[in-house]
Amino acid sequence: MAIAKPKQHQKVVFSGHKRIHCLKFQGIMTPNGLFAHMFGPMEGRRHDAVMFHESGIMTTLEETMNRPDGTPLCMAIQPIRYGPT
Repeated sequence: MAIAKPKQHQKVVFSGHKRIHCLKFQGIMTPNGLFAHMFGPMEGRRHDAVMFHESGIMTTLEETMNRPDGTPLCMAIQPIRYGPT
């Protein structure tokens, strides 16, 4: 999410990749449109993989995403970007 250039701590929220000041969020949406997980905000300079790891969502999914017989379910991941690209 793009934000206005802050007066202090600009380096923390600056994304060198996108060349904007921003905050990042991570959300998991179910097929029926409900958010099952939200994490953030996180500094704009942080990589998406770091945010994914720090959210702990992988552990939660491994513990809960199983069929009744114990076999794991599959999940498709699609990054969605809003705002300037």
